[in-house]
This record gives sequence, structure tokens and C-alpha cells, in this order.
Amino acid sequence: MTQQAPTTTPPWLQALTPDPLPDPSPPLKPPSQLELALLRKQDMLDTFEKIFDPAMEALADGTSIVKFLQSDHRSLSAGRFMRWIMDDPQRYRAYLRSHEVAMELISNDLIPIADGKDDPMEDVARSKLRVDARKLMMGFNAKDRFTTTTKVDVTGHQSISLVGLMKDREQQGIAMVERLNNLLPPVDATIKVDNPYQPTDPTLDPTDLDDEDAP
Repeated sequence: MTQQAPTTTPPWLQALTPDPLPDPSPPLKPPSQLELALLRKQDMLDTFEKIFDPAMEALADGTSIVKFLQSDHRSLSAGRFMRWIMDDPQRYRAYLRSHEVAMELISNDLIPIADGKDDPMEDVARSKLRVDARKLMMGFNAKDRFTTTTKVDVTGHQSISLVGLMKDREQQGIAMVERLNNLLPPVDATIKVDNPYQPTDPTLDPTDLDDEDAP
């Protein structure tokens, strides 16, 4: 039995031989706690940007921010979301505007509740509580629209004249002084010691009275 010689790769085929595989890359370094916190924060901010417009639409339709976020599967913080809204003036104006729209819709519910159309069997006290609660919300979230204010016109005919008021008080004081003077004896009268309520003749000399009273 003949033994075969080992085969060798021809030179023209050696040029087509692929290069050896490179060494595997070293394992990636795990992110630090600070890097993880920054990544989470950025992800939260990106999420807030995505849900802001839908949240404002829901708020205008009467759904609160807390209730809107509760329907999200990501368990977002309502406090952080509100802080993020209030940190930007433009976002906060949009939030207030959505609240005003919601208050307009709530105002349409007052008459049906008061008339008992939505629930004829509801207790009157309960209906009043519902109306008062909605009025309180409307006055708080849309003050210019639903708050009743009393303004004092200090320039028109209905204004209060401080000068006239001071004059009236002055006349009242003078009249009171005159009434007190009528109750008192004359200023130029001499008051007897033994009877201070009986004035004497002011023309008499006090020394004469002493002489008469002397034993």
C-alpha cells in the first residue's frame, strides 16, 4: 500500500486564504451609578416631552394629571411631571390654558346638577356639595372668568370722598362737644365747694365768701 504525500496549498490559493480572526474585544465596562442616574433622567425627560401634548388634551377634557399618568404603564411620577411643566414658562402657560378650558366644561354641569337632571334621586345636600366643589375649582383655576370681585371706583361719582368724610366727622365732634357743654356749668362760674352743682355769681370776690363762712 502506497503512502500519499501531504498536500500543500498552491501559492495562487494562499492569496485567497482569509486573515485570522481578530482577538475578541475586552468586555464593556459597566456604567457607574452616576451614569445610570443621568440615563434614567434623560429617558424620563424624553418621555415627558412625548406625553405632554396628550396630557394637555386630556386635562382640557376634564382628566387630571394624576389620573392621566395612572393610565400609563411606565409608573411616571406626577410630581416630577408637574415640576417639569412649571419649570418652563411656555409649558406652564399651556397647562393653565388647558385648565381654563376644563373649567368652561365644568361650568356646563352646574345647572343639570342643581336641577337634578343627572341624578333625580340625589340628596339636595349632596347636589349642593357637588355644585360648591365645582364652583370652588372654577374660581381657583380660572379666577378672571369665574371669580366675583367687588371693585371700588375711586375716580367716579360713586367714589368715597375722604375730605367729605372728615368734614362729617368734624361736625359730629363739634355737635358732641356742644352737647357736653350744655350739661356743664358756665365756664366763668365759680363752683361752691359744699355744692359743686350750684354755681355762684362770678362777680363775687372769693375772699368775701371766706369772710362770710368764717365763725
